[in-house]
Amino acid sequence: MGSQLCGAPAFQTRDSIEDIWGPRTPYKHEWPPREDRACNEEPEKWVQSACVLCSNGCGLDIGVKDGKVVGVRGRVTDRVNKGRLGPKGLHGWDSMNQSDRLTKPLIRKNGKLEPASWDEAMGLIVEKSRKLAKYLTNHSIAFYTSGQLFLEEYYALAVIGKAGLHTLHMDGNTRLCTATAAASMRESFGSDGQPGSYGDIDYTDCIFLVGHNMAATQTVLWARVLDRLHGPDPPKLIVVDPRNSATAQKATVHLAPKIGTNLALLNGIQHLLFENGWINEDYVSKHTVGVEELRGTAQKYTPEYVEEITGVPVEQLKEAARILGTTKSLLSTALQGVYQSNQATASACQINNISLLRGLIGKPGSGILQMNGQPTAQNNREAGCDGEFPGFRNHLNPDHMNELARMWNIAPIRVPHWNEPTHVENLLKYIADGSIRMLWISATNPLVSLPTLARVRELLTQPELFVVCQDIYMTETAAVADVVLPAAQWAEKTGCFTNVDRTVHLSHKAVDPPGEAKSDLAIFLDYGRRMGFRDRDGNDLLPWATPEEVFEAWKKLSAGRPCDYTGLTYEKLTGGSGIQWPCNEANPQGTERLFADGHFFTDIDYCESFGHDLETGAPFSKEDYKKFNPAGRAILKSCHYNPPIEATDEEYPLMLSTGRKALHFHTRTKTGRTLLQKSCPEPAIRISKEDAARFGVEDNEMVIVRSKRGAVEMKALVGGVSPGRRLCPFTSDTGIPKTAERKRPMNLRWARAQQQVQVREQQSQAVAQVSSKDAARTISDNDLTNRRRRLVTWMGNTHETMVQLIDIYEHLIPKLIDDYEVEAGLQVLLRIARGMESKFKPQADKFGEDAAEGLHRAEVLKESLFPREDSRHTEYEVLDALQGLEMYLGYIASCLNALQPVSQAVWDEEFCAVVSDNMRDLRRMQAWVRKQIKVRAPQTLLVPALPGGDYIRDIAREQRRRKSPTNGQERVPITEGVGRIAACDHASPLSTPEFDSSAMDGFAIPSARTLYASPETPASFRVRGIVAAGEEPPTIRGCITDDFPPAVEIMTGAKFPAHEAPGESFDACVKYEDTWYCPERKGVISVSKPVPRNANRRFAGEDIARGDVVLEAGQAIETTHVMPLASVAVDSVLVVKRPSVGVLSTGKELVSGQATVRDVNGPFLTAACQEAGASASFLDTLTDDPEILTNELAEITRRCEYDVLVSSGAVSAGKYDFVRTALAAIGAEVVFHGLAIPKSG
Repeated sequence: MGSQLCGAPAFQTRDSIEDIWGPRTPYKHEWPPREDRACNEEPEKWVQSACVLCSNGCGLDIGVKDGKVVGVRGRVTDRVNKGRLGPKGLHGWDSMNQSDRLTKPLIRKNGKLEPASWDEAMGLIVEKSRKLAKYLTNHSIAFYTSGQLFLEEYYALAVIGKAGLHTLHMDGNTRLCTATAAASMRESFGSDGQPGSYGDIDYTDCIFLVGHNMAATQTVLWARVLDRLHGPDPPKLIVVDPRNSATAQKATVHLAPKIGTNLALLNGIQHLLFENGWINEDYVSKHTVGVEELRGTAQKYTPEYVEEITGVPVEQLKEAARILGTTKSLLSTALQGVYQSNQATASACQINNISLLRGLIGKPGSGILQMNGQPTAQNNREAGCDGEFPGFRNHLNPDHMNELARMWNIAPIRVPHWNEPTHVENLLKYIADGSIRMLWISATNPLVSLPTLARVRELLTQPELFVVCQDIYMTETAAVADVVLPAAQWAEKTGCFTNVDRTVHLSHKAVDPPGEAKSDLAIFLDYGRRMGFRDRDGNDLLPWATPEEVFEAWKKLSAGRPCDYTGLTYEKLTGGSGIQWPCNEANPQGTERLFADGHFFTDIDYCESFGHDLETGAPFSKEDYKKFNPAGRAILKSCHYNPPIEATDEEYPLMLSTGRKALHFHTRTKTGRTLLQKSCPEPAIRISKEDAARFGVEDNEMVIVRSKRGAVEMKALVGGVSPGRRLCPFTSDTGIPKTAERKRPMNLRWARAQQQVQVREQQSQAVAQVSSKDAARTISDNDLTNRRRRLVTWMGNTHETMVQLIDIYEHLIPKLIDDYEVEAGLQVLLRIARGMESKFKPQADKFGEDAAEGLHRAEVLKESLFPREDSRHTEYEVLDALQGLEMYLGYIASCLNALQPVSQAVWDEEFCAVVSDNMRDLRRMQAWVRKQIKVRAPQTLLVPALPGGDYIRDIAREQRRRKSPTNGQERVPITEGVGRIAACDHASPLSTPEFDSSAMDGFAIPSARTLYASPETPASFRVRGIVAAGEEPPTIRGCITDDFPPAVEIMTGAKFPAHEAPGESFDACVKYEDTWYCPERKGVISVSKPVPRNANRRFAGEDIARGDVVLEAGQAIETTHVMPLASVAVDSVLVVKRPSVGVLSTGKELVSGQATVRDVNGPFLTAACQEAGASASFLDTLTDDPEILTNELAEITRRCEYDVLVSSGAVSAGKYDFVRTALAAIGAEVVFHGLAIPKSG
């Protein structure tokens, strides 16, 4: 850690390392107080605060002497802990006095972090911010924060990101750890906000802990549970955990499911609740929606089926369900065992469901605590610094976003609400893509805590990424940063933080931070001032100077929302206990538990979210939400179990889960510098006795644990888990990536560590990667300017498909559909389409478009989706054309769907309005087309149709195809193929023309520049090059030169040049005769009349498109086929081999030496066969002798030289007609013999 470990406190009321939970004080209803204390010296004064080393939020006082923190004591007046503190609270404070604290800003110079002034450091950050905003937009800047700042600091940061930079690129490690907590409450209750209270432990009859080892994660809260268990009338304890944890050891029923099967287990419990009638039907009918769908889902999960999936015995499941179904009160909790497992949000929602089905929520002893993992994670979410918006507002509700705009006094379009805030995994993708070039990290250590560390190290050490790290120590992340900002610890600043059960504490500043370190709030406010963030009236966007001023601003923003702070003040929070929100005029002393009246946050105009499909994760729209019609009722969300994507196999036979250690917090940045580190010096992996024997592992032996994504060497501890399952802590840099929401559990294999093995990328490699980096030179001009905005391509695709849509309505559809109703509708659609295009074109001009690419895309779509114009106008072809139109409109809709958030992200109200209008117009067109399809489909598709011309043509083509033998084929040059029969369809391998080319000699120009051209005011162009047929055209870069747009002299057949300036493209050729050179301006031509778009331009694929059939199977090849085949680079054809024909003549009168008659049949038949395309040979003339005929025919057929054998004569019924007899003798089958020839005359 780079510092010496702190020793044991000089005075402590108990040894909390040896006795983690302290002595028992049994109770019911009122938890007795007990003051825990640890000090190095007797303090001169005590300053009010709270503990920041787990999510419990215990009230404590900080002991101060000589300006230094010397100890802590629990606040006996505080409702959370009644004076108790855990081992982290009693020891963690000592890290504040370590000598390796950051005290001065640092800037990387020539690869090394060098001390700098605050002006220099902040000046560099602002310089880089402004440069990125200018060249890459504000969306190239991102923030990644923590669950350990104060409410006031989060809110200031949220205002910077959302109101100052107007970006969604802000996330916290809180979402990676406990995103499910907030997500499940939004799904079930309409908003974030824990329904339960810690006080429910005092009254409850049953505690249901799912994936929550409270004994390690919240030691003081577990002490409260232990005291209840030791008191009168103790509650039942049901624990769901694959491990035999300290919590599970106290359970009434311990359910140990296989890793990743939580959802199946919880569905099984609900199945039994329904089956046994353990449902509060009255409560469910009045205060919930979705019960029937939930009942249908749960029906499948019988105890036997659940045992098959989870391994939990039937009787255990039934007993747990019986307790849950009959208890009079119920407190449920969940943590990482749910949140970081398979189907996390769906599982957490089922925990909510169980309480709702029983009607046990909002009552003393009954509630739900979807636990957080960090002390101020709740504030991060409230303020909108991770996956939520300030005040739990709904980004899909315009009224909510307008409220934010009004309170911040900015234009509504500037509130970034086009999507949910960006998840850190997406931030990393954008860093990899190069679209994020600045990452500001505060109070977290991602080079240790993020999944897949090798990738994170690689990304955060990129030469062009500017990394700011704001922290209290030189962490692994700070060591690779470009700028390091020294921050104050919690006791060195003032602010509020809120724990899991919504208790707000005020922490007063006790001591000054070391050296030049500043509070996070002071750093953020300084950045805001230096950036010059202003509201729409020109006032400072962040006008505050003190934490209390920020708190008062936050209160206004929280008013009326679930997390209402309006009844709180710094004065009210000082001197006594923390207070639970909502605290307002109606609840001046706070609110112990939510939903006591059965009314939830689900009203459509109030809810924080419209929810999601729990299986696919797709968000619901407002229209979808209306169908639920929750109207203040809770939503019972259901979901079927799906196995984890990644299962164990022979190579990776074991499953890993991670958990917390009672003596450490997260990556040990603080606790690892205290006496806690000595007591828990290294991570270890726990395995079952069975697996230890299977792999030959002994207790305390060093082993290598390897997954598909990483490996680590650590000590193995034997026992305490079920076979096939493993546990290791995530409070150390283990090298094995953690799993997050919807990520996979790790499948592992083992190896004995017989020598020191390099099992993960070392921090030294990351530091070496930045050893040549210089912060001032990061984000180079070359990196910023050598780019092309992809919006230009998308705008071209969108605009050109609209232009082609007009052509489809005007010309194509009328040719395909001869129908009065359609014709009338097309007139309306045409008008709408023209309106869409006319509104969109100015936006395409404003932002630029690649018209050539867009036109090509539109033409390909049109060619692919619509029937040929010469197809028959049957009802089927009409339906086919309408289907093509619906799909074409769907493509435009997809384009506009992408542009909707883009228009908001560029903060352009006009663009946003145009996209919205176009989407509305498009929906009108789609509705018309869908109606036409629905009306026509049943009759057209169900009733068999009469054959028609196209039907006969298709059958004929199929017959030709079938007649073409699959064997007996050969490939010949196209020049030798004339007269042969094509053996297969010959499709074009390319388009012709292969590229857009000129149909005339002239100049390629952007036609839009000639729109107002006339003899009086001609349009002028500067000729920037020349291109002939067969040459590569020049690429014209940059914008207009000398006030003249560019032109390129172009010859017939030459490829159209490219123009890379936004909004400009060479889309027409103006003929030589329509131009003249300006004598007074060298190299400048003039045009005196408008040039139509695409004038004299031949498009790629205009003659033959790639994939078109140029030659059909079974066709006789003619000379007219040669040219199109050659034009698409087909130089040979597959043809049917010529049939080999042997010709025989019979008759002794023809035999040489006996001839009395000349043979005319043999030569004629041979010539006729050759003329028909066969390879024919005259074999012989045979005499009328049965034996000779039989022998000759047998020999000819034996040699198999001929496909066909033709003979003339000797097949009738005469005395010397022996051919038939000879054929029978050699085994030939006679198919028919004789022809019925009518008599003449």
